[in-house]
Amino acid sequence: MSRGAVTAGASYLARRLVVGKREEVRVCGPDEDAVTLALEAAQRSIEVWGGDIERFDALYLAIGHGSFVEGPHAQFLIEGLGLSNTCSLSTFSGESLVGLSALVSAMDAVETGRLSTVLVIATEGGGARSGIPPSAAAAAVIVEAVREGASVSIEEVGQISSVKFDRWQSSLNVAPSRGDNRYLQDRNISEVQTLVDRIIPESKWKTPIITAFCGAHRNVRKKVLSLNPELKDSGAGLGDYGVASPFLAILEEISVPEATEFLLLAQGTSRHVALRVSSTGGCSRKFLSDQGKHPILTEAGSIVAHEPKLSLPTYSPFYARNCGELIRLDAAKCSHCDWVAFPASLRPICPQCKQSSWNSYRLPRSGVVYSFTINRFLPSGFGDEMAYVLGELDDGYMFWAPVSDLETTEIEIGLPVWLTVRRFSKQDGVPVYGMKFVGVNTWQSNRHGQMLHEGTT
Repeated sequence: MSRGAVTAGASYLARRLVVGKREEVRVCGPDEDAVTLALEAAQRSIEVWGGDIERFDALYLAIGHGSFVEGPHAQFLIEGLGLSNTCSLSTFSGESLVGLSALVSAMDAVETGRLSTVLVIATEGGGARSGIPPSAAAAAVIVEAVREGASVSIEEVGQISSVKFDRWQSSLNVAPSRGDNRYLQDRNISEVQTLVDRIIPESKWKTPIITAFCGAHRNVRKKVLSLNPELKDSGAGLGDYGVASPFLAILEEISVPEATEFLLLAQGTSRHVALRVSSTGGCSRKFLSDQGKHPILTEAGSIVAHEPKLSLPTYSPFYARNCGELIRLDAAKCSHCDWVAFPASLRPICPQCKQSSWNSYRLPRSGVVYSFTINRFLPSGFGDEMAYVLGELDDGYMFWAPVSDLETTEIEIGLPVWLTVRRFSKQDGVPVYGMKFVGVNTWQSNRHGQMLHEGTT
């Protein structure tokens, strides 16, 4: 009999890091948001999974609150990943453990036969680029029916909840009173301890219980861990990653070659959940845990989102027709002379051989800097300067795009670069996305699991 299980997964942490007096917080860059983070995590997950994206019959999206939750974010994900337009969509939001809600719902749907393969994404845009938790990150897992083979099983074994408002404040600059904070912390500690006391005797586990804190104050985390020496803070427990926290903790623990079994304690703002997680041996190749290396140190409040005016409105036919192709890098190759047209719908007739027979072709994302220019005379909304790179992709095709997460002094001919989706602007309340070049260290060197396996084979 088949069961619903997680067969692949990957994570992506925002690259900018604000170092505070008590904790470190990852924040979105000026051209990042919950959608771009989700795309990165989902693309990595699909890559290590190795299956056909046509098999997905549902996308479950759990998204955190914040100024980055705007516009048709789920539809951009479907377009950017190239999922079928008949793929069903369910969006989860409203509290810090909605990622777990999405995951459990997907596994139930697969196990009962209502769905066959589900892509589940939990994405957290973070605290408005201010250095206030939660940190910005995303994780994606693939849930499908399995009979045997490498997979991860997840089962809820306990839950406790109550009505609380964890952040009693009218703005980011107005903090709750010290007494209110102390009351909330004590109540959270009491509830988590009640759940721990309930599950530890019943589980009879010899191995540590892994904890993932979602929306929890650092003092709560510290106190709970000190009261329970059998608890172990997860690798993702460096801070609060909002709705993505449980996913990050699971991926961190199962990204090892050996079979693993543990209890996961996920603490949210108003409810706390205990899960039994078990992974079979040999499944670590299908799971990538982003280690967040090479962060870009940033001062709190120094990041300003760029929102230049667009030459075309978002409702123009050109944008509607080419949006998906542009962010998927979908091109077309002439079947007679191999001339490449990008985007695919740009030219119905080949300008080189005048034929009209095309084959689908996807441009590679990796390449090197062939040439570049730095523009310091930009219209309002662009910032002080912007670098544009003419990149030579791995297949020899030339691609022209702006640069992100690289100082202009770092750019040089021959520098390895990677194409990724970033946010260009916002118009009429709708965010607009396109491709930008980033340094390889920003993307590829953080694919911890893949690099580890390649280095050990």
